[in-house]
Amino acid sequence: VWIHTPKTAGTSLHTVFEQRHGLKCFQELHATYLDVPVDKREGKFVFGFMREPVEAEVSNWRYHQFAWQRDTGKEPFSFEDWCRWRYVESEGWAERWLNETQMEYGHVFNIRPQAGYFCDEKGLCKASKIYRFNQLGEALEEVSDIIGLNVRLTKDDKGMTYSWSRGKENYRDHCTPYAEKILL
Repeated sequence: VWIHTPKTAGTSLHTVFEQRHGLKCFQELHATYLDVPVDKREGKFVFGFMREPVEAEVSNWRYHQFAWQRDTGKEPFSFEDWCRWRYVESEGWAERWLNETQMEYGHVFNIRPQAGYFCDEKGLCKASKIYRFNQLGEALEEVSDIIGLNVRLTKDDKGMTYSWSRGKENYRDHCTPYAEKILL
């Protein structure tokens, strides 16, 4: 059972599961462990990925910045402004966002701590294994062996989003001291 935490190659993995293996997701994107019916998760290998928090938020900002420009025609906003908007002036931010863009779900990205996606009602982690996003290739090798399906990503997979496809960019280059203080 794969738990899709936001900004951890989910679009790519959905593509692999659906196009390569004909498997459909039974829940909405970014479902938690508790959203998966008990009969679908008990006795199964439950896995997912977590990403370094600043890197995940920069990825989230980029995704939303693209939609902002596409839907409003307005100039992009800085990462610091994004962090201030999301975490300091947070009340009503999603409504303001949705009123100006055509996005239906992006506003919920990363509101829940990543570890929370893997927890039961008592807050105990129920994942068989949580992998690091920055080791995605190696992790998918292991997952493929465990579940008996080839879920390795290639550069040809539609929606391929993992970091080796984008070079060696340092996500922290976007993070001002103020934004880092907000996030960490």
